[in-house]
Amino acid sequence: MIGLAVDPDVDRLALVDETGHPIGEDYTLAFAVRSVLDGSAEPPRPPSLRAARSRRQPFHQSCRRGCRPECGARFVRAAVGEANVARAIRDEGAVIGGEGNGGVILPALHIGRDAPVGVALILHLLARSGQAVSRLVAGQPQYRIVKAKGQRGKDLAPVYAKLTARFSDAAADTRDGLRLAWKDRWVHIRPSGTEPIVRFIAEAPTAEASRTTGVGLPRTHGIARLLRMCGIVGYVGPRQAAGLLLEGLRRLEYRGYDSSGIAVVNGAGLTVMKQAGKLSALEKQLEGAMPKGSLGIGHTRWATHGAPTTPNAHPHTDQTGRIALIHNGIIENSGAIRRALEQRGHTFKSETDTEVLAHLVGRVLQRQHRRSA
Repeated sequence: MIGLAVDPDVDRLALVDETGHPIGEDYTLAFAVRSVLDGSAEPPRPPSLRAARSRRQPFHQSCRRGCRPECGARFVRAAVGEANVARAIRDEGAVIGGEGNGGVILPALHIGRDAPVGVALILHLLARSGQAVSRLVAGQPQYRIVKAKGQRGKDLAPVYAKLTARFSDAAADTRDGLRLAWKDRWVHIRPSGTEPIVRFIAEAPTAEASRTTGVGLPRTHGIARLLRMCGIVGYVGPRQAAGLLLEGLRRLEYRGYDSSGIAVVNGAGLTVMKQAGKLSALEKQLEGAMPKGSLGIGHTRWATHGAPTTPNAHPHTDQTGRIALIHNGIIENSGAIRRALEQRGHTFKSETDTEVLAHLVGRVLQRQHRRSA
């Protein structure tokens, strides 16, 4: 028994195993490849297989294991997109190819994604192997795929250069954005072709993940760090916080940023110091005026809401100046919240959504304080 799901134009295929468990589209191409390589006659030359370059480890592994050793398949990557994969299949003379979104391309029929072709190949594999879908999945390497997206900057080349230098142990490929690959994992950063955003896709064998800007990301090989352009650091303890915060921000500079700042709490209240530009500009501002206190937060900002100016730098404070806040990510409804708070007398000093959040938190805490008084 097998469940089959296709998209409206019937060019992509996802699978459901015999227990009703959806295994998604990740294994569609992998199983189609096995069907072709395991069942084909002896080819006149080692066959080529093509895939969109950000796509999945199961497909790559199917080219290296689970097929007849004598087939000698060669795995080749193409840029993301059906047209790119189809062109590469034609140029390479590949026997099969496709994308990790469930799109199977069998050039013996036609060079285009075709879900019914994928169905036929996978049914052939099930009949020949005598195995259920769940057994086929269990026999494949297991990986965890995570995805994220962020607003796109003007020029990604400096970001790619810093990431390549930071992860020098990875094989770097810049044909389509930046793909960093290790032996059993990879991360791909590329600008969207249809939206003003950058897409991030990472894959690793571990299911353990960290929570970063709302997306679970593998800790392995620092993949999580690739997807955080802003830097956040905090300190609470017996030592003076300001110097430690600056040191923490210095260690986060490789991520890229356009402003920085710190906030320190002491008996006299809250001190916020921030500056546009490099961290050295903030350090110069703090010379001889390092705020005292053993509790603080620091931030390096990559501008999303508002220009890279000192007023837009983090931390931001609420209406009373008693709460300081830093954050990564985008608050989608910040404009509506800003207008509602302005109608209630709030005055903003920046263009950022983070300041809106600081004011909202401050207002909620004030209301709770009045209720409990």
